[in-house]
Amino acid sequence: MTRGTGYLITNDSIYYHDEFNGDMYRDGHGENFILMLDKTIPENFQKMLQDWNANNHNYNEFETYKKQLISPDFMDYIKVGEVITINFNINYFTHWFSDWIFIKNGLDKELHIITRSDIDGVAGQTIIIKPDETHAFYFGSAIDPEDVYTAEDVRINPVVKKDGNS
Repeated sequence: MTRGTGYLITNDSIYYHDEFNGDMYRDGHGENFILMLDKTIPENFQKMLQDWNANNHNYNEFETYKKQLISPDFMDYIKVGEVITINFNINYFTHWFSDWIFIKNGLDKELHIITRSDIDGVAGQTIIIKPDETHAFYFGSAIDPEDVYTAEDVRINPVVKKDGNS
């Protein structure tokens, strides 16, 4: 089962939800999920996820969350300044845990993501997510080009799914 979690980061909050288990990779549910998240605004985040859950996973107990961006919960790996920087190298599996994480930048400025270093010590990359852009990351990595994709990638070049549809 390939897990996935969506995050919407705004000027003052982080919205996220319980993890979805099953087919959250790009040619599974990933492309549809990133496109839905890309269209979402904070006021609709919970409804979008309830609809997604009802149509794709149907969990009886499913929660969404909202936490303040400037919070002790995030201070070790999120730096707030001229830009917001999230460092996936700091306790990645404690904070992010899903195979695929989907992040929408709902800020009025760039969001910088420092991807995880590889096991050979090759440094992670800084991925810049512009306002209103949405990116997907595989275990917080960008080593393989298929480890990161955007909603715009999906609109321009959708993957042909295993059933032959795009």
